[in-house]
Amino acid sequence: MNLLQKLPIGLGLACLMFMSSCSKEDAAVSPALKQEQENIHSSHKGVTYVLPFFAPTIGAVGKEVYPAGWQAYSFGPGQADPLIPAGTSSLTHLWGGNAFPWEKPLPPVPTAPNANSVVTVSNHGSVNDISYAGTKIKNLTPGRKYAITFYLATTKLKGAYTTPQEYATNIYINLNAKFVQVNLKGKEATWIPQTITFDAVSNEEVFDFFAGGEIGSYAYAHVFVDKNSIKDVTFNH
Repeated sequence: MNLLQKLPIGLGLACLMFMSSCSKEDAAVSPALKQEQENIHSSHKGVTYVLPFFAPTIGAVGKEVYPAGWQAYSFGPGQADPLIPAGTSSLTHLWGGNAFPWEKPLPPVPTAPNANSVVTVSNHGSVNDISYAGTKIKNLTPGRKYAITFYLATTKLKGAYTTPQEYATNIYINLNAKFVQVNLKGKEATWIPQTITFDAVSNEEVFDFFAGGEIGSYAYAHVFVDKNSIKDVTFNH
């Protein structure tokens, strides 16, 4: 004979009702309790880890138009020289305008075949006549090592112009005291993948670039950054 059978009828019914109500209450609150437990576990006692961010170059096209997070760096952040423009181009036209087609359209980016916007800078024939564009890589942890991956290319305009149009000879990258020069000769209208590894010294680092070209000629260079193009590689070295 079990415990309930030994109890008086009234007390046994009360116990059954209490057990039934407890069971229903547990069923009602258990999802919330489970979610709370998951939140506590994932937040690691209130500490939230924010992923590092290298802004992609996906966005609207136009002269002095930039994807979110990007800007001109001609004379410093946000300062552009209107005579030496930068901005966002399509794979087929300077600044995305129908009046300025590339002599050789850029091929689709290997990691983003449907993307059609790239950040463009120009060189107007001398070391003083160049434009810069850049972004801030954010959410870094000083002392940790990161790797960024992106694509570089050069194109030139189709047709006859008063100033000769040439392909850029080099692209120069500035990042965290690193100065990277990439030779573009013989690689016209071709995407060149690049990876830079660096140690963060602050929670933000400026990435900017400019084009090298022949004296007396106009040249254009492009950078494409895909989504999720930065990785923490601290423990991979």
